[in-house]
Amino acid sequence: MGLIFEKQWHKMVVLLISLYFSLIFTTVFLPWMWTYYIIPTTDYYLISSVVMFFGGVVFNTVLFVNFHNKIIEIENGFPIGIVHKLFGWLILAYIILFFFMVFFIDNVIPILYFIIFLTIGGYSRFWILQGYIKAKNNKYKKSENLKHKSWLERILFFNIVLSLLLGYLHRLG
Repeated sequence: MGLIFEKQWHKMVVLLISLYFSLIFTTVFLPWMWTYYIIPTTDYYLISSVVMFFGGVVFNTVLFVNFHNKIIEIENGFPIGIVHKLFGWLILAYIILFFFMVFFIDNVIPILYFIIFLTIGGYSRFWILQGYIKAKNNKYKKSENLKHKSWLERILFFNIVLSLLLGYLHRLG
């Protein structure tokens, strides 16, 4: 959403953060793919990152269509009613896409994988944009809480390690 960025390099950083989130989420789901399929890890990461990026682009496009002339409304963050409505319509569209794809393809796991990654791509793009707006509004305030690691970071790191360990043990057994 190019309307809220102050500088061009902020857009590039947001793309890098999106790639970082897609790599983290892809790593968490790697044991699930090891369980059902034998796929080269490089191909898995490439396909997953592209699908999540596409989910972010879809979310970004829908958001731009809804907010292209309402930049004043999102100066302090996205209104929660609009967000629920937006995600509700996207989830409904993804469910319709899921049933349409199930009609043509018998295997449900890759379709479910595709829909989950599309949804998480849009969801992560929303939180990145929301965080950017918050950071832009608070750029002159300094917080003492920045010295400590958040619980979310600790839980995320622990879940990635646990997920990879369980997937590797399942693959051996």
